[in-house]
Amino acid sequence: MDYRTVDDMYERGTPVQLHDKWTPALKRFLHRPAVVIDIEVIGFPRTISRQENGASIVEKYDCVYTVALTPETGSVLTRESVDVIRVLSLDVDRPITKQGQITTFSNWCINQFCGAEPESVSLPDRAKGRIVAGVIVPHTIPMYEAQHRPADHRNKSLQAIKKIHDQLERWQPDVIVLASTHWMPRDGFFIDDGALHEDGCDRSYRGVEPQLFSFPGDPELAALTAFLALSADLPVRRLHRVAQEHAVWVPIHLICREARIPVVPCSIWWRGPRDAHRRFGEVIGQAVRGLGRKALFVASGGLSHTFDFSQPPEYVVPAGERVDKLAVDWLTKGEHEALSSMPDGDFETWNPEGRAGHIYMLRGALGADVAGELLCYQGSNGTGYLTMVFDQ
Repeated sequence: MDYRTVDDMYERGTPVQLHDKWTPALKRFLHRPAVVIDIEVIGFPRTISRQENGASIVEKYDCVYTVALTPETGSVLTRESVDVIRVLSLDVDRPITKQGQITTFSNWCINQFCGAEPESVSLPDRAKGRIVAGVIVPHTIPMYEAQHRPADHRNKSLQAIKKIHDQLERWQPDVIVLASTHWMPRDGFFIDDGALHEDGCDRSYRGVEPQLFSFPGDPELAALTAFLALSADLPVRRLHRVAQEHAVWVPIHLICREARIPVVPCSIWWRGPRDAHRRFGEVIGQAVRGLGRKALFVASGGLSHTFDFSQPPEYVVPAGERVDKLAVDWLTKGEHEALSSMPDGDFETWNPEGRAGHIYMLRGALGADVAGELLCYQGSNGTGYLTMVFDQ
């Protein structure tokens, strides 16, 4: 079985056949072809193993697919009636040729789940809004779980994020706009226009990770942002996602805690230009101002993102750490351009999470070279965690 990388993932709308070699719980779905409707990029190849005829088989995967299962009956299709699950890329056996009923279902899934072109929206004449602050935060599930493990090294980052939570009363944001480095479409930017973000997956199937989210959205802000981005010649689509990955729900849980602040998740653009991310961030700022919102911008992701589990927990891969230190220095001085103009060779050596799209988008949303306050930098299994606040 071939390991699929970020650059050769199945496209949204692709009919696929699942198997249960890696996830036995999928056995009851194998008679139902599925259609890929969303993709979460893990960011590094993870190893998984299984036993077969007494031998250990080891493979790697780099993404998680959200798939819609073909209906058991020929009843009228609705978004609520179609079973949706999340599977590892290794759970997909092969693509299926589009023909007959699967073609009809695939086309329906594309229309229902895979995004739409932005609609024309008039820029309201309202009181001036603003981005009250921007933050960069890590988002791993082990970090979220470290709340219950006092000795876990990731508690340093958790304590830093708690300081961000403590600022909410001063900032009083009406909305949070979050750029996810696990949502990395190859064809441009996506923005989630859902009025309510909840787990829409089949709850009888546990899937590949917990889905711990239920929080309001801001469809008006999402719609205006998407339209302004399209008007600025940026590739963009609106989408109400069925499931949110942990790059969204971990930071929202940790920053908001008991607060129910509307959230607008947006993607980065895989291998999209650095300048395009900055301009998309500028569009977000324009939409926030136009609607009179007070918004907190969350750049969800780390710095260097090369993993090494053979070293102590707080180890950072040296090549990544070298550039991490430069990046932290530039950001604390407000020298965002130094990060944007980094030579390609240094950039590829750095290997930042999400190709640093979340940080370039942050700069655009802030609208100026704001200096950041370093709350925490630490290593975690080879990667660099950064928690930083850019107060306006």
